[in-house]
Amino acid sequence: MSIRAISGAVLVIASSTGMAAAQTPPGFELRTNVEAFDSQDSTIQGLHGITVLWDFGNNIYAGQSFYSAAFGDAGGAFFWGFEGATRVPVTERVSLSFQGFLGGGGGAGEVPGDGLMSRLYAGASYRVTEQFALDLGASHVRILGSPVDTLSYGLGVTYRPGGWSETGPLAGSNVVDRLSAVRPSVRSFIVDDGRRARNGSPQENVTLAGAEIAFAVNSASELFVNADGAVAGDGEGYMNVLGGYRLFADLGAVRPYADASIGFGGGGDIDTGAGLLLSAGVGAALAISPSFEIMAGVQRVQATDGDFGAWSPYLRGSVNLGGSPDQDRDGSRTWRLAYSTAITHQFANDDFRKPGDLRDASPTLNATAIDVYLAGDLYFTGEAQTVMYGDAGGYALGILGAGYKFDLAERWDLSIEALVGAAGGGGVATNGGLIAGARAEVDYALTDSFLLSGGIGYLQTIEGGGMAPVTIHAGIKIPFELGG
Repeated sequence: MSIRAISGAVLVIASSTGMAAAQTPPGFELRTNVEAFDSQDSTIQGLHGITVLWDFGNNIYAGQSFYSAAFGDAGGAFFWGFEGATRVPVTERVSLSFQGFLGGGGGAGEVPGDGLMSRLYAGASYRVTEQFALDLGASHVRILGSPVDTLSYGLGVTYRPGGWSETGPLAGSNVVDRLSAVRPSVRSFIVDDGRRARNGSPQENVTLAGAEIAFAVNSASELFVNADGAVAGDGEGYMNVLGGYRLFADLGAVRPYADASIGFGGGGDIDTGAGLLLSAGVGAALAISPSFEIMAGVQRVQATDGDFGAWSPYLRGSVNLGGSPDQDRDGSRTWRLAYSTAITHQFANDDFRKPGDLRDASPTLNATAIDVYLAGDLYFTGEAQTVMYGDAGGYALGILGAGYKFDLAERWDLSIEALVGAAGGGGVATNGGLIAGARAEVDYALTDSFLLSGGIGYLQTIEGGGMAPVTIHAGIKIPFELGG
């Protein structure tokens, strides 16, 4: 796997803000579920899912989902892609729900083929409160290149911030106002003595990179989602996605905190069993400016099933966007952001695959990104990519970078980006996981809030002469604003 920086769940939830216009956000539903497979033919024996669906009216929804292995022995299998749904009201509290997912991924050595995943779901929802509903249903899951082709049965929870009293694209509360920070990060796993990797050898320490987004609960606490992937050490192909709660103490320029989180992780030779991870830690945030902090801390990360446990010191840069519901934003600052999703293709070179791997297909991936403009047309970007075709199941990338946008004409823009990140899986020669590259992208504005986007780029492993594909991509981009 990889960093998938602002990846998986991070980008799923972050993208819910991206699809929202600043003044009239669309209503959306955040769904999470756990399901067990009927078939036991694969080490992936069940999934955990996080889905964001935007309400387009007439009970039609579209959005994106992130799925990870939850049962069996395939910690590190992750899948990401596009979801559509419809809801059919039966009574005031009961409705039927139908969903369809198409995406890709893999991991844990269980998806040696393409990695394309499809999921068809049918179920019922019971609205417990105006904002929460319980879900019960069944689905059919198929993952190309793996033994997974099975019915599954699961439970879930749907959260609708604006409630069910209103529907349609202008319904719902402005949850985007609670997006409080975007945080690139580096961290280490200092693995406990005696821990064993999946291959039976002693597990060594790992260096990771990733990102976090935070949503303010109030001025002293927040909810967060972070994703990290291995870039050095004994962990190529590992990633984790964790969500949790953080409580701050305000001492002026320094804010000590404690946090706890739960999520899923694995990949490479790190033995996380079924993949469930628990984490708790302490740290402090140091204010450099009103809009930027440095966060340093340490967490204990523990797999509940596999032979993995580690202490994890980390360092994060925090671009603070505001968003506390009990404090007004600084009206002097308006933040510009952009959400984008695309299909990208990598033209594999002679060194793309690991030595001895005779596969020569060029992979096609789905990609999702968030851009945060820091000053003028200079922006920070975070992107996740997972494979859909190309005989590289489990191959994924997480990318962080900086870019600058140039105005070409009334509706045309050109962006140039410098990129760094991590990649792994699918037999691709990422030589430890750390990659770098550059990209040029052209945008055409159909409207002020909907752009067509396409471009060309290049990626290269930092260590040795591994993967070095030329890349092309095409998709959409949706700019929006915070504050003001």
